[in-house]
Amino acid sequence: MRKLAGVLLVVTALCGAAAAAAPGTTLTVTRTDDPDPAPVCTPADCSLRAAIVAANADAAEDVVVLPAGTYTLAAGPLPDLTSDLLLRGAGSSRTTVTGGLATGPATGLRAGALVATSDLAIQGVTFRGNRATSTDPATDTITSGAGAIAVSGGSLVLADVVVSGNELAGRSVTGAGGVLVTSSTLSMRASSVTGNVASAQSVTVAGGLTVNASASARIESSLIADNRMTATTVVGAGGIVSNVTPATIVNTTVSGNRADAAAGSIAIAGGVFSNVSDLTLRQATIADNDATGPGASAANVQANAGGTRTIGGSIVAAGAGAVLPSCSGTLTSLGGNVENGRRAASQVPAISRPPIRCSRRSRTAAARP
Repeated sequence: MRKLAGVLLVVTALCGAAAAAAPGTTLTVTRTDDPDPAPVCTPADCSLRAAIVAANADAAEDVVVLPAGTYTLAAGPLPDLTSDLLLRGAGSSRTTVTGGLATGPATGLRAGALVATSDLAIQGVTFRGNRATSTDPATDTITSGAGAIAVSGGSLVLADVVVSGNELAGRSVTGAGGVLVTSSTLSMRASSVTGNVASAQSVTVAGGLTVNASASARIESSLIADNRMTATTVVGAGGIVSNVTPATIVNTTVSGNRADAAAGSIAIAGGVFSNVSDLTLRQATIADNDATGPGASAANVQANAGGTRTIGGSIVAAGAGAVLPSCSGTLTSLGGNVENGRRAASQVPAISRPPIRCSRRSRTAAARP
């Protein structure tokens, strides 16, 4: 992880304090519309698109300031970010980036709002209603795709960020309805990924968040909820996929996510899928997620072979999915866990003893609308 991401881990920890600007230029966006082509960014006249173009032209680590407002990407997704950047909004309840549509023929990397191949940190911004697809979603393949944000080869830091209501509708190798991080690192705090959809054939895909072949992922004090994956896939989840990436999930809720696997799918989870990866769950709630269809492996947590998984002070409960386990695989308990494979709230959950073998079966639940 390069210098900008290291500096912004401090921003993430503070989460709400003013961000310390990395060396470089601070560019303040002054207009919410999206002229195309973007005019040169000046202090008096600068669109978000123009600010990204200016940041790419500067090899230093820049800051783009987004005042309160709704920024509609009428001209399509922002230019691919190739220079280290902090994108700083006025708060996720006040600054929104929306309306990005990324489409075209087969490609290596695509996202509805923003693609980065450098270090990217985002603070205080909502990404809502963005979409990535392809000219022919049935045949054109996106190697790495996301409905809102895709980062490849750099790092991604999210603090007070909301990613909601985005969609990946194009066929992909690796993808996510909300956020994709591949060959990178992820640090996420006080943020949410909710109501996103991944709806096209893939190999590795999540409705909400996918971290693939990356050095590490840490998700803290966050919410992953009500995301949906409807696709044919090898490895998939409604909420989070951690594929060949050590992941730590702390004080975070993963709930109400759903994976509806199409015929030909192999291994599917409703909530969290850890594949050939270390996984640490602490003070986490993984509950009320669903997995249905061919290959549905677990409603809440699926831990495939090839990693060390530990869980402490956490709840895994009330998942559903065609009489499949709420939790599948072996999680070594650090104590203080509650595990209940049944949806009925009246059932008294059991306190786990190490190790947990996630083998309790959940009841089949009626499909959510």
